[in-house]
Amino acid sequence: MLLADGSICQPFTGTMPMVGGDGARWFCYDPSAPLDSPARSRGLVTKFHPAKVWTVDRYAESDAGPPGEGGKRRVRAQSVRVARVWE
Repeated sequence: MLLADGSICQPFTGTMPMVGGDGARWFCYDPSAPLDSPARSRGLVTKFHPAKVWTVDRYAESDAGPPGEGGKRRVRAQSVRVARVWE
């Protein structure tokens, strides 16, 4: 999916990290940043919110909990508009 800020988000295909008590189903990146740049990462998405304007809950990668913690630390999601979704 494409987010309004230009981030591209793709689904995880293996084990999902946990953040805020939910599985992060998508990882997001800045397609204009170099592959080896830390600025390329745009975070993790856990949930869609369908409405007239769809949004997602996006978290920083650093918000993901370590294995065994279950990602239950209190962290705050950023609400980001969805620009486009494709298969």
